[in-house]
Amino acid sequence: MTDIATKEEYIETAKGRIFTRRYLPAAAPVAHLLITHGYGEHSGRYAFMGHFFAENGFAVTTYDLPGHGLTYGRRAHIGDYSEYLAALNTALTKAEEANPALKDLPLFVFGHSMGGLITARYLESPLPKNLKAAALTSPYLGCNIPLPKIIFTLARIAGVICPIFAIKSTFTGKDVTQNPEIIKEYDEDPLMVRRTTTGWFRASEKCQKYVLSHAGDVSVPLFCWAGDTDKLALPTVTANFMDQVPTKKTFRLVENCYHEVLNEAPYREPGLKAILDWFKEAGSN
Repeated sequence: MTDIATKEEYIETAKGRIFTRRYLPAAAPVAHLLITHGYGEHSGRYAFMGHFFAENGFAVTTYDLPGHGLTYGRRAHIGDYSEYLAALNTALTKAEEANPALKDLPLFVFGHSMGGLITARYLESPLPKNLKAAALTSPYLGCNIPLPKIIFTLARIAGVICPIFAIKSTFTGKDVTQNPEIIKEYDEDPLMVRRTTTGWFRASEKCQKYVLSHAGDVSVPLFCWAGDTDKLALPTVTANFMDQVPTKKTFRLVENCYHEVLNEAPYREPGLKAILDWFKEAGSN
């Protein structure tokens, strides 16, 4: 196994401190990968991905979103996704300031679940010239949580009247993966957020509508895998989004797979390799 350097630090911003983790290969990096995690979790859950890509020559930057992990903010609350996008851009900018050589290397972005929604929104914005491709797993483009319609209606109303009203999370590790080891880690992780707010729910719906209506603005090659039995994000909505993306793309509806595709034992190794191959091909063009 190649020696990997891991660096953890806080970035000071006007809003508060953003926690970042970076994985650096022993030799000079050949590319830069930015990873954005999903709702309720944190960047530490992507150490396996950071090590894998660093072992393949990538400098990897991960970070905790506002309201998550060790980053500032009311837990799992957001007023607008522009704050998430600002955190993404800050993490990217600070990584390049710490290692200026990264600015001249191929850049890739990855997002899972809510991180996939944030990344998709990012791809519909003006992009850095060195961004070569992106990858998503189970992007949260449509809600598939089995709740009565009245709950969604009340959440939308409360999102305007009292956006910080907290809602307890209804799912656990067994709802996101079938991997017993990951289920245990998920349920026992002290950094996991076990609630959300009506403001987050409203902001998420607003971002979903924008992303779905602007799929034609995606301008880089896009990779996407989604579980066919995902209990949190609607795979049919993801499939429709990918149909509308005009660039080179690949989409797979992964068989017998829950929300966390890369945490399903049969798919971690082939999934990581598929993403790596996608990035390598895009970076060579």
